[in-house]
Amino acid sequence: MQLKHSRLLSSRFKEYLKETILTFKYNSNMYGRDKIAPAEKRIDAWLDLRLRTGFSEWLSNVYYDEDITALVNLIDFSDNSELTGKAQEVLNSIFLDMALNSFYGIFGSTHGRSYTEEKQNPLTESTIDTEKLLFGMGIYAGEEVNIYMYKCRDYSLSCAQDYRKGYGGDQQHIWQATLSPKALKTLWLLLFQPK
Repeated sequence: MQLKHSRLLSSRFKEYLKETILTFKYNSNMYGRDKIAPAEKRIDAWLDLRLRTGFSEWLSNVYYDEDITALVNLIDFSDNSELTGKAQEVLNSIFLDMALNSFYGIFGSTHGRSYTEEKQNPLTESTIDTEKLLFGMGIYAGEEVNIYMYKCRDYSLSCAQDYRKGYGGDQQHIWQATLSPKALKTLWLLLFQPK
């Protein structure tokens, strides 16, 4: 049931977003709907070129991340099935490139475009999050924390291990004990009922 409601919200949001973009008036006195045809031509040409020749900035640990974002949005929001089909092919090609040229979650290959920081510290690569998401290796570029959860019939315990060890925190909730209604009632009786 929850999934159905999530899809309903997602589809309504897509409709709202599309309508907002289509009816937005730009400084050029053009509306979003007026920009669709020229944009589709340029996107189609870009996709065709990628499918025919690949990327001149091959295996880019900088720009693949930007390409992935654009392609996923095109697939998600476009009504043009030809464009979305081509976008899926290009996206699959990028993911295959990343899978074949990664080492323990690091996109460790030659790159047609890369920057000094990414070369010196591969854990800062733009694609490191995507590596973790797709292949389960690497890190999320933001802070990581080891979370442990124990559950049984009457309670659950959860804690964060080694999060910012030695530093203070302001909004983190580092541990949680959750009791079942039955366990809460038992605890209440033990603590507050006269003997």
